[in-house]
Amino acid sequence: MNFEMRLILMILLFGQMRFVSAQEGTAAYQLAPMDKLSILIQEDPAPGKATELSVSALGDIVVPISRCCEESINLNVRGKTVEQVQKELTAELEKQYYAKATVQLKLVDPNRKKGQALFRGAVRGNIVQLEQGSRKTLWEALTEVGTTEFADLRKVKLDRVDPSTGQNSITYHDMEAVNKGARDKDVELKDGDRITVKEKFFNWR
Repeated sequence: MNFEMRLILMILLFGQMRFVSAQEGTAAYQLAPMDKLSILIQEDPAPGKATELSVSALGDIVVPISRCCEESINLNVRGKTVEQVQKELTAELEKQYYAKATVQLKLVDPNRKKGQALFRGAVRGNIVQLEQGSRKTLWEALTEVGTTEFADLRKVKLDRVDPSTGQNSITYHDMEAVNKGARDKDVELKDGDRITVKEKFFNWR
């Protein structure tokens, strides 16, 4: 095989890898306010193009059951994937309106607003950005902001507010154990998390 053929094959393979990566990223994307979706119900008695929807500030979408009617279904989609919403919407449509509903739901324009986690105490940085659709754990974030030599990683405080209920929860995590290999003790961060790393009175290391 000559050089030109190898180069063409490499370009095609790279393009295919990028396409697969983009598909995986969309599948894992969690919907957020101001995202735009398109929906098409194949069994809709009034034919036409797909309908475009916007996710409200509260995380809701209003889905018309048909182009011919004003009746609609209200769903909260915040934090859900497109696949999850599609299944939920299909179930609602078949429960009340269609014997069978084939729903085509696509993410048209994601509002990729960054979230953030706030750090205080024995750390060198105070803010870690959280990308929509990307997973970042507490240990990864601590590595990113950096800790002081007096940081006590055995009991790191995580203060979190549930956006759906407004309830506050506080948990403690042993990052020293995670550092030694206990990855199952790590935790994924969410937008608005507040983390406190206390200082030790003495540094025996």
